[in-house]
Amino acid sequence: MYAEFKGSWFSEIIGSFLMVALTVFLAAVVAAYVVGMMEGAPQPHAVVVTLTPQPDGSHLLTYHGGPDHPHLVSLTVNDGSPAWENPGIGESRAVPAETKHIVVTGQFRTGGEQVVLDTTIG
Repeated sequence: MYAEFKGSWFSEIIGSFLMVALTVFLAAVVAAYVVGMMEGAPQPHAVVVTLTPQPDGSHLLTYHGGPDHPHLVSLTVNDGSPAWENPGIGESRAVPAETKHIVVTGQFRTGGEQVVLDTTIG
């Protein structure tokens, strides 16, 4: 009454393989969508601070501004001096000669702190 299919087992394996591949692909698409919705790392702020040696052995920090200048609240230097509030472009501050490792950290309105200069002096 019914004709028996005389196909090979090969077509069943290919069908199963394609179903697994499709499932893995869909899982990857869903995972990419979910990960894309999660909050990523904060964007770095761009401001420039340079260090210039002086004849007396001290150093001069100079703030040059940058695209994130409007968001900068203050700069903190690890030499124990008070925070440099609202630095203007071109302003400078002396760092004592005995300070050998200088780290300048910026505090921003848009959130958080960021090291803007980290250097060791000879």
